[in-house]
Amino acid sequence: MGGISMTNHPVTDVPCFFVHPCNTADAMHEIVGNRQVTSLQYLQIWLGLIGAVVGLSLPIELAMEMKNNE
Repeated sequence: MGGISMTNHPVTDVPCFFVHPCNTADAMHEIVGNRQVTSLQYLQIWLGLIGAVVGLSLPIELAMEMKNNE
C-alpha cells in the first residue's frame, strides 16, 4: 500500500507501525469512490484496509451487522 511504515516509537523506542495520512485519502478514494458513507462505514473500511497490512482482520459478523442496519 505504501502508506504504512515500521519504525521505533519516538518516546518508547519500541518498534511500531505508523500510518501515513497523506496516502490514506487516495487509498480510501480507490475503495469508496464518490459514494456517500457514514463515519462508521468509513472507519470499518479504513480498519479493513489498514488492518490487512498488519495482519488484522474484521469479523464477517461485523460487516453483516452493519449491512443489516443500513
